[in-house]
Amino acid sequence: MSVTLPQNGLQAMKSKGGPRTLAGKARVSLNALKHGHYARGHVQVLSTSMTELGEDPQEFARLRQELMNSFHPSSPASAMLVDDIASLRWQRRRLERGQAALIARRVQQLELKRQRRSLQVSQQTEELVTVSE
Repeated sequence: MSVTLPQNGLQAMKSKGGPRTLAGKARVSLNALKHGHYARGHVQVLSTSMTELGEDPQEFARLRQELMNSFHPSSPASAMLVDDIASLRWQRRRLERGQAALIARRVQQLELKRQRRSLQVSQQTEELVTVSE
């Protein structure tokens, strides 16, 4: 019994899933610093994305500073935890705003549907009155 794999399946079986040489491994080891959350300029990107979403980056900075003042982190690790709290709180606010917008949109759609149905009933009633006269 033989199994036929599509061409991309054959290629996937040949691939080992990453660089094999020391130079290649060294090159990709810094990818997170170039492209990820810890990339240089991350703060600027974060600020820009907040602005594009209608958020105030200064408000986030105030929230973060209030948390720092409240928790008084005494080590880099505890400061990172406070940063995480600030980020998670900010993301939660964003999600709550998004959820409220989705609910408002759904309510608006239901109201529009109700109005259309009411208009249809009015038109049908008007047609019946016109026919009976």
